[in-house]
Amino acid sequence: MHLKMTSSSSSITSTVRCSNSSNMNVAEEQQEMRSNELAASIANTHRQPSTQAIYPDQHIEDIDVEALSIREATKVETKSNNSIITTDDDNDTKPKTAANNNSTVDRIFAHPLFPILLLVAAGSAVSFQSGMNAAMRATAGRAFSSVTNFTTGSLACLLLFALDLLILRTRPPRSSTIKDAPWYAWMGGVLGTYYILVNIFLVPVHGAGTVLSIFVCSQVISACIMDHFGLTGIKKRRYSIWRMLASLGLIGCVAVITLF
Repeated sequence: MHLKMTSSSSSITSTVRCSNSSNMNVAEEQQEMRSNELAASIANTHRQPSTQAIYPDQHIEDIDVEALSIREATKVETKSNNSIITTDDDNDTKPKTAANNNSTVDRIFAHPLFPILLLVAAGSAVSFQSGMNAAMRATAGRAFSSVTNFTTGSLACLLLFALDLLILRTRPPRSSTIKDAPWYAWMGGVLGTYYILVNIFLVPVHGAGTVLSIFVCSQVISACIMDHFGLTGIKKRRYSIWRMLASLGLIGCVAVITLF
């Protein structure tokens, strides 16, 4: 009787153990399934939708063709935008026409004969200017003669300035660069006024030849001194012995013109 009870208790114990182990296996399987479902849901959250999911009514080949055409159109538009020429005020890029016009003007002034013709014409213009100022003084007075001279000169300068901006496309002056100009850069008009007044007073008395010969002699010698010392920022050029001899010869020519 005792043997039978022992065997039955052992069989019950083994049965309980089997049931416990099976329950543990089931719990582990359920836990593993939950972990897999959680990982799958996370992956689906970060996954980008497929082309077919976005366009369920279209074929994948059609969608690829449309995307390719959009990319090509974007490239063409980008190239066209990059090909547009833009100008910047701070950097200031000039148009091609302005560069061509400036290069043409530079080539004209670089010709060896053209500057000589300009200087000869300018010297003749100064001679005629002295006579014209003297004629205005005789008819309207010396003060009105100087006012007329600078009024017409100002109008001519404004016309030249407009042609330089509109035709030659030269960059207009800026306030920053004007502020950087030295003080003596503003005195040119004052010295020009002095020269005009001297012509108005002296040409009717001493004649244009005497006045202008002295004027030219003084101008040449003063210019050589300015070159030697580099005054007003010009490039230095030595007052050589040959220049000195030419200046002495010029003084002799002026003396002859004045005396005879």
